[in-house]
Amino acid sequence: MVSTSPSPALPTRTRQTAWARFAPLSHDLRQQLLDLCSPGSDELYLAGIAGNAWARLAASGVNQLLQQHQVSCEQVSAIGSHGRP
Repeated sequence: MVSTSPSPALPTRTRQTAWARFAPLSHDLRQQLLDLCSPGSDELYLAGIAGNAWARLAASGVNQLLQQHQVSCEQVSAIGSHGRP
């Protein structure tokens, strides 16, 4: 989570990392991602399955982080992820 606040030195808002969370990949998701490194007949389908699993993992982590710091979803304007497990 990133906190933004005005800074007298900068005309724009400054950003500061407030909280972060690491969620390890399950064995199954890790294997699904590794399987995508080899050619096969269903790469797009399997990439979709793995992508959905990654999205559920990320969403779970965000929800846990919000609960841990008592922040409601309405208080969040954006969520960032570097986009890969």
